[in-house]
Amino acid sequence: RQIVVEGTELNRAAAEDARKKNLTVYSNSLSVLVKTKTGLYDVVCSFQVLEHISDVREFIQDSVSLLKTGGAMIVGVPNNDTFIRFARDPFLNMPPHHMGMWNESSLRAMGRRFGLETETVYFETLPDYHYRYYYDVMFGDKLGFFGKTGAVGFVGKVVNNTIYECIGRFVIMARAKHIRGHTIVAVFTKK
Repeated sequence: RQIVVEGTELNRAAAEDARKKNLTVYSNSLSVLVKTKTGLYDVVCSFQVLEHISDVREFIQDSVSLLKTGGAMIVGVPNNDTFIRFARDPFLNMPPHHMGMWNESSLRAMGRRFGLETETVYFETLPDYHYRYYYDVMFGDKLGFFGKTGAVGFVGKVVNNTIYECIGRFVIMARAKHIRGHTIVAVFTKK
């Protein structure tokens, strides 16, 4: 059986880069693709996309329309039930960057709302490239040096970096498999 993979990317430069690698990438929204590709796909995926969408209803409706009956929709988003909800300055997790905040409950509710069966929900464990982010959110920011200037700020940064390098990184590394990471992935089936 031949596997055909297609994608859509609204960033024209990124879409062109993908095409140079012989990938089939459209520069259209899903609502344009639905006009010619309704019920065509076995799987529709969006990873780290849904949180940026202002019209979630249209996006999900279009994603479901692209699926065959029995097809799978796979959605990966930042899990707002993890350490990221404790970030002191969560500017990148707020509008206009992130239009919505997702967790297991909201993903399951979305599935029910659109007549999808939730097959499974996966929780990422803390990847090594997020150790420092996790440390800063859960411990480093709480040391009281954040935002200080001058000698106090400098000493604070030195203390914070020393604690992270001497203890924090190793403690996090030892516990990483038990810490929920940044991303949650839900797998749905179209009824």
